[in-house]
Amino acid sequence: VPVDQATGIAKYKASPGVGEYPIKGTVSVRNETTCVLDKTNNTHCFGKNDTGIITDRPQNALNHIPFQVQKDKKFKEISLGSTEACGISAIDNTVSCWGGK
Repeated sequence: VPVDQATGIAKYKASPGVGEYPIKGTVSVRNETTCVLDKTNNTHCFGKNDTGIITDRPQNALNHIPFQVQKDKKFKEISLGSTEACGISAIDNTVSCWGGK
């Protein structure tokens, strides 16, 4: 993923026809699910939703475009585990996890 040296922001091409998707630098991949942080610390996930990581989307659906998850939280780091995702808050350093269904 190419990174703009001036801003430190990468542009990830999510899927054909969708266009570039600005990401801040944290990308986490698990099996067929990917989550990224955007430049404002919002989390977006796409791919297979077999464990409910892509909240507000049908479980087991395959999502080809990123959907914002954990809309009420801002993260500075995210990571995907075997069945859930976790993030470290950009505000108070607390850890929140979701998914695991």
